[in-house]
Amino acid sequence: MDSRDRYLDNIFNERLWRTVKYENIYLKHYQNILEARDGLTKYFNFFNNKRFHSSLNDLTPAQVYFQSQNGVSQLTNLVNTLQILMPQQLYLSNQISVS
Repeated sequence: MDSRDRYLDNIFNERLWRTVKYENIYLKHYQNILEARDGLTKYFNFFNNKRFHSSLNDLTPAQVYFQSQNGVSQLTNLVNTLQILMPQQLYLSNQISVS
């Protein structure tokens, strides 16, 4: 993004960290860095894969990320793009894995 839109990035980041602090950090009272890292890893897994978001029509961020408007996942689109860009490498890797 150019400098005109950077304030939007900050708004979303600030909102995310507010949520993380109130739903996890302030409630858990982590005793050390390792405990905090493990706890936050679990929390972000929950946040992205299991926590429903009203702004996403009660879907999880993972559900929104992996579906597009026509129901085909973005991951499938990425694989198709890679097949166009690197057909020889993918062909060779498929031949090796089939053998």
